[in-house]
Amino acid sequence: MAAENENTKRSPNRRRRTWILVLLVLLVVVQLLCDPLSVFVVTAQQVVLRIQLAQARLRWDSAAIADYDLTVSGYTPLTCIVQEQTIRVRGGVPETAAAGYGEWCQVPRSVSQSFDVLERSLDWGTQVQAGFDRQYGYVSDFHFDCNYGHGLLSPVVTDCSGGFTINQFTPRTSP
Repeated sequence: MAAENENTKRSPNRRRRTWILVLLVLLVVVQLLCDPLSVFVVTAQQVVLRIQLAQARLRWDSAAIADYDLTVSGYTPLTCIVQEQTIRVRGGVPETAAAGYGEWCQVPRSVSQSFDVLERSLDWGTQVQAGFDRQYGYVSDFHFDCNYGHGLLSPVVTDCSGGFTINQFTPRTSP
């Protein structure tokens, strides 16, 4: 009688362990095949970055700087590589003589374009990392990568990463 009671007590524990083990194996298989965890992580990062972007835009707008020089470097896959180019911006508009790379290039020619590039990347759903200048709020560092969320069922087939860095920013009081 005592042996029967012991077997009935152990039986629910064994079933529970078996179900937990089956669930864990199933979760590992889904992660390997589809990689949903990276999608959740990227989504959380994007929410935080959108909040930081709004704060940075407010800081930039309150600084009210229309004339400045900036030195940028960066790349967009299969499109352009910019190695430290200085651009003069007057009245918020970049001087075209200094910006000798194509419009399709994700490397910005002005601070307002850097905000636009970051916002577009967030809208596209790419994995984005960005840093902002503490004093003026401009996007000082930006990197994107759309190679996430790929498990064995949807492998990565192309390099889809790029970014830019504003190496130097100099506000000007007169043109």
